[in-house]
Amino acid sequence: MKLFATALLATAAWGCAFAAQPQDQITKTLAERIPQLQRVDEVKPTPMKGLYEVRVGTDVFYSNETGDYLIQGELIDTKAQRNLTEDRINQLTAVDFKNLPLNDAVKIVRGKGERKLAVLKTPTAATASVLSATCKT
Repeated sequence: MKLFATALLATAAWGCAFAAQPQDQITKTLAERIPQLQRVDEVKPTPMKGLYEVRVGTDVFYSNETGDYLIQGELIDTKAQRNLTEDRINQLTAVDFKNLPLNDAVKIVRGKGERKLAVLKTPTAATASVLSATCKT
């Protein structure tokens, strides 16, 4: 009996290993049907059952588990009153201040210097010129 149970578990595990995961199915379906989504960076489940986040760069979409439907928009958790899409995009685009190349930066200290502001600019950009003039005053 013990041998039979072990064989049954091994067979089930082997079958699960070859079963298509929803993430793989979504990636495959979207690549076939939408040429712009040939390169999907990440597919992961959301807190909403049956809904998956599809990330392409910093763009976030949502799909069902087969990839037959694609939603472009925001996912809101009404119970927690949080915009999950906005939270995810903020997480994806966050820059660690400690990793900025500050060795070539112009530093201006006002007061105790407790707060820091980094302005990354292209010298030819009009907005950068206006901001630079504002910072000088």
